[in-house]
Amino acid sequence: MYKCILILVALLCGCSSDTEDLRPFVAVAGRYSLMAQVKPGPAPSDVCSNCRGLGYLTDGTVRTLCPVCKGNKATSSSAPCKDGKCPPNTSR
Repeated sequence: MYKCILILVALLCGCSSDTEDLRPFVAVAGRYSLMAQVKPGPAPSDVCSNCRGLGYLTDGTVRTLCPVCKGNKATSSSAPCKDGKCPPNTSR
């Protein structure tokens, strides 16, 4: 009984020693992966990358002033105005 089932399964599965040539598929897939558009990175922000905008460095127990931004939470290289035309400071 089991011999008949095994023979039937072997016939239905189509035992074949021929292997499919995958070289064209691999070549096309590789070419398409090279053609993918590169996504732009995040826009540079003025948030301090050393303290991640906190203004201080901490290990969970001790806080110290960030030496890069000196507590301003922003890098000093960033301009205060994005377009360079800031309104005059009228508060005295």
